[in-house]
Amino acid sequence: MKKILSILLAMVMVFALFAVPAMAEEAPAESAEMVVVGGGAAGLNGAYKAAQQGVKVLVLEKMPFVGGASMMASTGINAGSSDLQLATASPYTADQFYEYALSWDYGYDRIGYRVVPVRDDFAHTFAYNSADAANWVASLGVEMKASDDSHSLQLVTKENGAFGAVYMSKLIAAVEEQENIEIRVNTRATEILLDDSGAVCGVKAVGPDGEYVIETRALLLATGGYASADSAFFQKYAPEWDGYYSFGHAGAEGDGIVMADAVGAQLLGIDAITATTLTVGEPNKAGALSLASVAKKGAVLLNKEGERFVNEAAGTAVVVDAMKAQTDHQAYLFATDAILAENADLQNVVNRDLAVKADSLEELAEALGLDPAVVTESFRVYAENAANGSDAFEKEEIVDDFSTGAYYGVLVMPARRICTGGIVTDGMAQVLDGNDQVIPGLYAAGETTAYGAHPLSASTIFGRQAADSIVAYLGK
Repeated sequence: MKKILSILLAMVMVFALFAVPAMAEEAPAESAEMVVVGGGAAGLNGAYKAAQQGVKVLVLEKMPFVGGASMMASTGINAGSSDLQLATASPYTADQFYEYALSWDYGYDRIGYRVVPVRDDFAHTFAYNSADAANWVASLGVEMKASDDSHSLQLVTKENGAFGAVYMSKLIAAVEEQENIEIRVNTRATEILLDDSGAVCGVKAVGPDGEYVIETRALLLATGGYASADSAFFQKYAPEWDGYYSFGHAGAEGDGIVMADAVGAQLLGIDAITATTLTVGEPNKAGALSLASVAKKGAVLLNKEGERFVNEAAGTAVVVDAMKAQTDHQAYLFATDAILAENADLQNVVNRDLAVKADSLEELAEALGLDPAVVTESFRVYAENAANGSDAFEKEEIVDDFSTGAYYGVLVMPARRICTGGIVTDGMAQVLDGNDQVIPGLYAAGETTAYGAHPLSASTIFGRQAADSIVAYLGK
């Protein structure tokens, strides 16, 4: 009997050994004085300035290269009282910039960009640190000019590329010379870790060799915007923007916002997105092709009912809002071969077989699934108005009355581009929770924050401010 019990006991122990799942191994850990998530203008400015002050910095970039959306910036930076501005006949000052920043509110600015309101201390830093930031950019060798009474500083020449490409190439070169900075590409941060007191104590990351933990007391979120985020992101944070195309950087997927939200950060204005008016693309994916220039050079927009609904040459805000009101937020852009011959953007779309071609408007309407009778009537009225010089939508110049073809049609939709909402930070670039309290050790800068307006400027100014705040926090 004892022998039988011994055998049964042994069998139970063996069964238990194999039945109990093995404990998952904890991700390996390492440490860094400061971790920066994102290698665009905000992250690299923060990394550089902190490194200059003796901090060992680790930069995590999920893309195979650094530069981010900042590389795509076509215009310059904004400032008040910079050296270049003070040398003009009528300088734009930091005081003026401060009053301007305080005026930001939900809605469109003068050129159709969405803006969000910012805190007073945030506006103060934006304005009164802007001169230092502009002078720093100039010190990198970026040749800029300032106009009288203007907060905008532009490149002297674009022979070497647009502003963002020139600026970022200089900044990346400076960062690469810093011994205190390590950059890891193809490495995505996935979770912010807090200790029992609610302060940052680390970050989880996934790289080529798997998941691991980086212990740190100071974390700078600089992951850029969220124009290329997926449907799940927009369904949670801004459902009215779900399904649109993206004209943004492929890496702009809202990572920083999602991670910050998970630890109680305050968010503001996620629906404040500036769109490119007319694009060809795929829902919730980067890489949309713009046809905005075609609409301003003679193309006509018809909705899915075959009717015109807007002045195609109107400003960004007007066209985007009109498009958003149409069925599926889409419309068909019509052009003739004469318009095609004058527009490289449309030629690009046609060469990629993304447009439909036909010899008549009736044939094109049928190919696009529209009612030929409605389409031809829309163009009859358009031609009649062109002859009378009185367009129904107050279009001032009608380049082509569409009386002769071939004709081209392509389905277009606005594409998300610049995001001005995001994580709420104070003037020290510290992340605030829902009670306006600082989350110790957590900082954010650039387009991942609710920065108001001017993303390249915000990235530069607050990336540098975050570095100063982190240096003080670490007691360096």
